[in-house]
Amino acid sequence: MKAISSLGLLALLSVTWAQVAPPPQVSAGDGKDSVVAETRPDSAVSTAPAAPEEAEEEEDEGAKPPQASLAFLIPAEGDVIYAEDVRIVAYVQGPSPSAMLAVLDGYSLDRPLRLEEGMLTVELPGMRPGVHEIKVVFLDERQQIQMSRTVRFFVRVPEPHHKPAKGALRQFGRALAQMDWKGAEAKGQVMRQSELKIQRMPGAPAYDSLVRKSGQSPLSQNIDGATEVSYTVKYDRFESFLKGLLRADDPLFSQSFRQPSNRFSGRIAYGPWLTVRGGDLYPVYNNLILNGTRVRGGEVNVAAVTDDGEKHWLYAKAVTGETKIEIPAYVAEYDTGNGKRMDTVSRSPGQNLTAIRLGAGGGEHFDLGFTIMKASETSGDSIDRVLNDSLHGVRPIENLATGLDLRVGLWDGRIQAFGTWASSLYTRDRSLGADTSKGMDQFENLFVANLTTRGWQYLAGNKDIPGFIDVNSAYEAGLTTSLPFSGMVAETEFRYSHLGLEYHSEGNPFLGTNPGDGWNLQQRLVVLDNRLFLGVEVENFVEELGFYKQDERALKGEIRFLPGAYRPAFWVNGGLTSRAPRGNYPYQFNQEFAQINVGGFHQINLGPGKLHGSVLYGFTRGELDLKSNLPPDTANGTDTLLSFPVSLTHIVNTSMQYKFRGSDFAPKLSYTFASNGVQEPTHNLALGFQNTYFSQQMRVDCDLIVGQYPKTVRENDLSLGENLTVVLRLGGDQSVRLREKWVQYGDRASIIAGAYYEVFF
Repeated sequence: MKAISSLGLLALLSVTWAQVAPPPQVSAGDGKDSVVAETRPDSAVSTAPAAPEEAEEEEDEGAKPPQASLAFLIPAEGDVIYAEDVRIVAYVQGPSPSAMLAVLDGYSLDRPLRLEEGMLTVELPGMRPGVHEIKVVFLDERQQIQMSRTVRFFVRVPEPHHKPAKGALRQFGRALAQMDWKGAEAKGQVMRQSELKIQRMPGAPAYDSLVRKSGQSPLSQNIDGATEVSYTVKYDRFESFLKGLLRADDPLFSQSFRQPSNRFSGRIAYGPWLTVRGGDLYPVYNNLILNGTRVRGGEVNVAAVTDDGEKHWLYAKAVTGETKIEIPAYVAEYDTGNGKRMDTVSRSPGQNLTAIRLGAGGGEHFDLGFTIMKASETSGDSIDRVLNDSLHGVRPIENLATGLDLRVGLWDGRIQAFGTWASSLYTRDRSLGADTSKGMDQFENLFVANLTTRGWQYLAGNKDIPGFIDVNSAYEAGLTTSLPFSGMVAETEFRYSHLGLEYHSEGNPFLGTNPGDGWNLQQRLVVLDNRLFLGVEVENFVEELGFYKQDERALKGEIRFLPGAYRPAFWVNGGLTSRAPRGNYPYQFNQEFAQINVGGFHQINLGPGKLHGSVLYGFTRGELDLKSNLPPDTANGTDTLLSFPVSLTHIVNTSMQYKFRGSDFAPKLSYTFASNGVQEPTHNLALGFQNTYFSQQMRVDCDLIVGQYPKTVRENDLSLGENLTVVLRLGGDQSVRLREKWVQYGDRASIIAGAYYEVFF
């Protein structure tokens, strides 16, 4: 073999110097069919060496004669082999079996197996790229299965070309380009965009009419394209990285009325001590304060670490830049498919953000950090404010958030205890200036606080400091564990969270909009050598919606069973969520939502190949009940409420794929049924194939689609379509993907055609 991952070498060293535990007895019938039916892939854990004392005790208990045991050395489970000719090497301990059998991808091998001095070798010439599975079976004198072991590996040919590193300088990169043309219904709806301005004529009043400037047709209406390049250079302890992404829907390409989608970033680092980054960044300082917001600017990270660079003692990092650009007021013209529509969009202010984090630790055992962040939007000039007022546009905001977070890890990080707290000030209109009546103008350079500041009523009115802290704060605490036991891994996560009614952070777009208090408990068990997964989740949350409260409870569960190749696998998951108001209100409601998903797949030998099939069934049920606590008054209709029927949804999806032995040709078939209880059920069928050509340098994937779509509530119409994908491999470092998709439903059509190119250098 030309190359193999280091995992196989590690297995060779570990198994050679230890004894291998005897495998459990498995009884089966005679003949080749029984061997194939018994196939059970064993993970690396099941073939690991056991203590000699344990092996002796097991043998004495059963009073059985000693048996042979086997452990794969090359390849190890999951190895990637960059060669067509593969050699399997396994270590055999104990007496030689009466007979041996090897099964490759479900088919018995007709070539002999060599067992010499405890080493078993199997030659597999001319292997095709992809995932393969080989199983070795030992038979006793009665031709019954004595033991079996299975290993899975991946063949990748040709091996990716890597330029040899010369000296201490290393450099490598990647580039890709993608372009799609969209026609008919697939194209964008925006046809034209025009900026709005206030026209001032000599001698005219202060406020004149609005005028539209020349319009722009967005390039992305028919074109969806992107180009990305990344490049890395390493020298000794220095490392630099550059990355750029250009998209066709960026304002740079004649689209001035949307936020930028181009991305540029760079990084220069000296070991673990100093890192400087610039461009489009996504810093994570505190998950309640700064977590996922794009910042176009710069960041500096300084750390004091041990000599080996493994442990951080102290660290500090700061980021500043622009999160939003200013979008002027404009008029957009849309093509709705049933005519044209005009929309007026008010001005959107630009925003700048600055954040600082000081911390200690930073590893899996301990991390303590303090974070402060400020985000402020531009007010614009006087004419912009007049235009925005006339269009009832959004107001410029200002946000200041601070917080602490702590994480402590025990037992090599298997147990993690964490806690996070944050508090915020959020002014919804900073253009009004600071509240001078409360003396807040002296802090205007730090933060603009006025009557639009969230939670300000607690300070301006009753001077309720605890109430202000409660509604303007967010915190969460919990415990996560991942504990290994004999044959099982138990994972537990418990989290309690509070989100104040007025807490807000511009640095976390994923914080959520449901203020309140609640807890969440998740328990997961992984047993049978990662074959069986059991999970359950329980949640209870009280939402604080200002004028009323509501309870939200959820129960979810999941079971996954993956026994290995040529054995059926299945999964079941589902849950129940309910919402109901807490307290006595004039109008009450109860809402319940239940869902369940059942699925499975199986692979069997059938004729000159193997058949892989899967099926998935999904069911949802939604119910909403409204009732009134007001006295009945049929004359005025106060006791009449809307009624909602129970909604039931059924979805069935099944697919089959047949793979011929010794060929890459694989026909496939899929069918989908959907019913929502309101419209007529729909049926969709797809028939296609996959194949390779020109010594596997070209891969083709094609599908024909025949189905239905709802024409009206009570009537379906026919839909036709097809899609084609062709992948060309240009050596080990380049590839080209061509794709085309067409769907016709009624008198409407959707067309997409494009190409994708990728190269490593």
